[in-house]
Amino acid sequence: MLSIRVPSQIRKLADRFKSTQDCSYGALCAFFALHLFGCVSLCEAARTLFWSPSVSSLNEAVKKFSSNRFMRRQRGSILRRFKGGFDPERYCYAIDDVPVEHFGKKIFRIGAFKHGSGFMRGQRILVLALIDKQRGVALPLAYEVLTSTKEIDHKKASDVAVDVIESILKESFPSLPCVFDSWFDSFALMQRLDALGITFIIEAKSSRKIKQNSAPGARWKSWSEIFHPLIRRAVKLSKTENSKEDRRTRYIAERCVFVKKRSKMLKAAVVYNKLSSKEAFAYYVTNDLTMSGANIWEFSRARWHIEEMFRILKQNFSFGKLPLSGEAGTALGVCFPMALLISFQLETEIWTQRKCTVGSAVKEAREHSLNDVLTDLKKGSKRMTLLTMTSRRKIERNTKKPINPTADEIKAWKSSAA
Repeated sequence: MLSIRVPSQIRKLADRFKSTQDCSYGALCAFFALHLFGCVSLCEAARTLFWSPSVSSLNEAVKKFSSNRFMRRQRGSILRRFKGGFDPERYCYAIDDVPVEHFGKKIFRIGAFKHGSGFMRGQRILVLALIDKQRGVALPLAYEVLTSTKEIDHKKASDVAVDVIESILKESFPSLPCVFDSWFDSFALMQRLDALGITFIIEAKSSRKIKQNSAPGARWKSWSEIFHPLIRRAVKLSKTENSKEDRRTRYIAERCVFVKKRSKMLKAAVVYNKLSSKEAFAYYVTNDLTMSGANIWEFSRARWHIEEMFRILKQNFSFGKLPLSGEAGTALGVCFPMALLISFQLETEIWTQRKCTVGSAVKEAREHSLNDVLTDLKKGSKRMTLLTMTSRRKIERNTKKPINPTADEIKAWKSSAA
């Protein structure tokens, strides 16, 4: 991808955040553009974005990057856009972690951890997102890079999740229901959310023991012992605005129960794929005892939008792929893709004039940039820029840092142009 001009949308985003950073406006535009065009290194960005500052200048700008100010500005713009109108029937929070593979030695909080059926080396980034259940989109609000158990300042993911929720509540975000997967099935997490007055919906582990009343002599039972005999009700959730297919019908049994090690009652919903299924699809619990099983299932399905958000960030915006060392380098590779995603989700009209997915809109923006390059080449305009392009694309420097034209090259070019 060749990009002679700075896309106007990138300038608008850079204008929004320039007062939060101590780096140059050109560096901000370059950081946004390199993620938009899928660059995975500063050298690749310098070769692709010929208007950008040099690699050395970009490196200095990375060291000055302030993620706290950047994300506060982003959250502030979301609050102003919604004007405090977050309907709890439509919006909720979701928290999940995403693995980002890295191999450098100086990457911030890098480590080896279990992923899927094996192990991987990299980072685990915990993200809190605002979910719009009607549209079926997730907007990232805050993040933290999780520490490994070997680090001195290690904090459990459940504790980090509550800290992140507390931080956005202090910035005037509403107290909406929050959804978690089974990785966060922790009694300590439940207690802290109770204290904050947050309604939680958590996918419970199948190994949990439960009982129907708090009597000391009541026997602890398995999920199947209590829920399998109950009446199951068919639930079919409505399609979101972005979904293409109808949702499947599920069958839900619900009841208030006590979970072992927790003194307070929880509302539980067990979801089955078929009316006669002997094995459950999943188990969910909430501290809202009045919530229906259908609503619990709706909230749990809304959590899937954060998984879709991670896929979009990785596929389209080089999320976490920059191999930059230090905390600022990691933050830059996370914050800029998030800001781009939010812009594509909330400001669709500035990127495309048609209804399409974020991936299609990104491809359209890249094609517009390529067409601008072809137009400039056809007209013979921006000739000095073309000299810079040629210099930064020298084949003999493919494995080295790209450089701008030397004084002798510029002098020779001016002589030939005259």
